Amino acid sequence: MTANPLSISTEDTVDVAYEMLETHGFHHLPVTNEDGHLKGIISKQDLINLSHGRTLFAVGNRESINKTIFRSLRVKDIMTTDVKLLGPDATIGDAMELFKINIFHAIPIVQNEQLVGIVSTYDLLIYAYGNGKK
Repeated sequence: MTANPLSISTEDTVDVAYEMLETHGFHHLPVTNEDGHLKGIISKQDLINLSHGRTLFAVGNRESINKTIFRSLRVKDIMTTDVKLLGPDATIGDAMELFKINIFHAIPIVQNEQLVGIVSTYDLLIYAYGNGKK
């Protein structure tokens, strides 16, 4: 688990989310409101799907068009809101079960409605094959 992960605001634009994901090498960003309450999650795959789905024609300025779209949309417009959560006392087995029955790769850890961590399938691989050290 990554404790106290970076998050993004519901009101940030999608281009800010893209830059955060690229800069930090993340695949997922929890989305919080001004009180730090989890409101959703956005993934790199969400942005890839958006960039390929919005530009209908293979035009030379496709990247420019996508940048314009990313600047015009808010994170709240494209984030996933039906997010499965775990508490800080959840076990690795709890996380594995959620990953097995759902098609996603990150689970926010929430305590008293506040985001306190995030666990990913990568974390589980590190645990399983890295002698439990992250």
